[in-house]
Amino acid sequence: MVKPSRRRAVVDQLAAICRDNGLEVVCLATYLNWDELDCIGSVARAARKLGCPRLRLAGFNYTGKEDYWTVHDRAVAQMKAAVPVLADEGVKGVIETHFGSIHASAHGAYNLVRHFDPSQIACILDGSNLIVEGWKTGRWSSNSWGGHLDHIHVRNAAWQHSEERGWHWTWAPLESGIADWPRILTILKERGFDGYVSVENILGVPTSSKGYIGEAHASLGGYDQSRSIEERLVAIQAALTYLAERPEVDASRIGLFGWSFGCSVGVWLAAIDDRIKALVGVVGVANGGRWLEAVRGEEEWKALRELSSEDRVCRMRTGQSAFVDRPRILYLDP
Repeated sequence: MVKPSRRRAVVDQLAAICRDNGLEVVCLATYLNWDELDCIGSVARAARKLGCPRLRLAGFNYTGKEDYWTVHDRAVAQMKAAVPVLADEGVKGVIETHFGSIHASAHGAYNLVRHFDPSQIACILDGSNLIVEGWKTGRWSSNSWGGHLDHIHVRNAAWQHSEERGWHWTWAPLESGIADWPRILTILKERGFDGYVSVENILGVPTSSKGYIGEAHASLGGYDQSRSIEERLVAIQAALTYLAERPEVDASRIGLFGWSFGCSVGVWLAAIDDRIKALVGVVGVANGGRWLEAVRGEEEWKALRELSSEDRVCRMRTGQSAFVDRPRILYLDP
């Protein structure tokens, strides 16, 4: 986290580090909405200083509450307004194929970016997202971009069936997921693609850590049972105690980093445990109800509210709350 007053100095420092070590920054991936023009301008200036030519911005979700063309036209209008802001810094905007959006497929993405020159707006192909929604065969998909394909995210996913959940998707190792990456990359090369490819596979990759204790989701080899927020708080406090006992740790300088739900837990814990001297929270959920409704269609939101109402009655009668698989409540987003 960088204070606004130090942003310019930090960007200059990062640019120097990259230059001195022969590193190229190919994309800054943000969750900025396309209508946040002031923020887009600020990050685009940072990208220019870093020598980074592209800026990924947030997608346009499709919940079914509005007609497709209403969402499409609003998206195009916002993108048109952002183009000159990006162009002033010599940076292009890129949008990623993503399930739950109007650009879930290659054709859906092209239907947005076709209104722009590829030097202004382009696409990121995320193969694992396409497995969840929007998948087409390699050659058909490779013909769908109209020169706007700019970057590739290499990761994999698969579909599986269980009695409890029926058919559902899950992340998968590169070699065993549905996407045949050797074939896909070969086809793209034949089609003349010469852009960047980033490998985002995090399954089955040995990891090492230094200087922190973290909790991973079960899909990443971590804890595989649901826990209440109180249990999570106790677990993190135990980790703080462990750190404080380590001879190489300065117990007066322990910080906490939390992402998404971890951010929400971190804010809670920092308020009750004074051993935490610094907190970095990223994309935390401040209004859970509003967010849960926003990512669902009308019928999905109704079903979730009915499920919650039934559970409240069960908890009143039995003292126990039902547990369901995480993706049923919290839609997984890469």
